[in-house]
Amino acid sequence: MEYTIVLSDELLKAYYNFKSSKGVDQNIITNLFKYYISGHLTNSAQLKRIEANDESLQQQLAQNGYTNQTLEELCEKTIYKLILNTEKIITIDIY
Repeated sequence: MEYTIVLSDELLKAYYNFKSSKGVDQNIITNLFKYYISGHLTNSAQLKRIEANDESLQQQLAQNGYTNQTLEELCEKTIYKLILNTEKIITIDIY
């Protein structure tokens, strides 16, 4: 699977809360889906930080080596090389 972007912890948590019909800040989720590009990349450490209990995804990520990278390291493995967050878009220059 090709991954397009990385989401900040705050946006990934909002995404999971939205998917599971938990309370979310409507402004954050509305803006997230304005800019969201399907196929975001995450890792086990980020899922633990946001307390997303998805054992199947945790195992899949671990099998593919996505365990403890920084968001910047994950970003390098995406198509658009950006981390979407609530403050600004962070891009990683790859030469």
